[in-house]
Amino acid sequence: MKSIREKLNFDPEFQNFILQKPTLSQESLNAYTMTLVNFIKFTDEPFHKTVQELRTLQNDRIENNMIIRFNPNQSRINTLHYEFIEFLRNQGCSNTSIESYVRSLRAILNTLGIILPKTPNFNSRPKDWYVLTKSDIKYVLDISTVHYKALINFAAVTGLRVQDIASLTVKDFMTATEEYHGCSEVDDFLDSSPEGMIGFWELFPHKTRRLNVPCKVCNTPESSDAILFSLIELMKNIK
Repeated sequence: MKSIREKLNFDPEFQNFILQKPTLSQESLNAYTMTLVNFIKFTDEPFHKTVQELRTLQNDRIENNMIIRFNPNQSRINTLHYEFIEFLRNQGCSNTSIESYVRSLRAILNTLGIILPKTPNFNSRPKDWYVLTKSDIKYVLDISTVHYKALINFAAVTGLRVQDIASLTVKDFMTATEEYHGCSEVDDFLDSSPEGMIGFWELFPHKTRRLNVPCKVCNTPESSDAILFSLIELMKNIK
């Protein structure tokens, strides 16, 4: 018996969606697929059947010699939004995951010509949300290990996303600072690289990689020093 994911590969409406998105990355495709797997579990029917039903319900109608315009905010698709959200909550999904699933679903349905209601209010921001002060940031840095200090410092001065930072290697750091040293081996680099290096990074961010637009950014001498100190401490523990 085929799984829901396998059946999606043959679903005409899902294939229609993919054909209309020729530049879709594999990561985005996986995210949309996971969204529809959850949506199909919720509706308990093939995706194309749900889409075709929604299309038939979004036509204008005539009642008592009056034309009643279709209003997506008073329709089955609007009800489905909130029922799907409740389903996801019962599955233990976080507010962030629920919002991601619903936005992905709306993107798919919109591409397939379904007239959508207003985006639900997820109320995912806490009422006591506030911007961190300098004192808050200083407190976090004061209680952080040398490794977290290096990470926070680097993220703050470059503005890179966590996913992009996590993919960087020591070799990348050596390349970014190559004008300050002539090292090709990690051990030599950690032993002889000078303080105060300004790193120059050129990469394709994960989120916008499909657009093929490079990101070029520098990090400060202080953040380079913090990274070096962190790497040296790590090497001590390894040895």
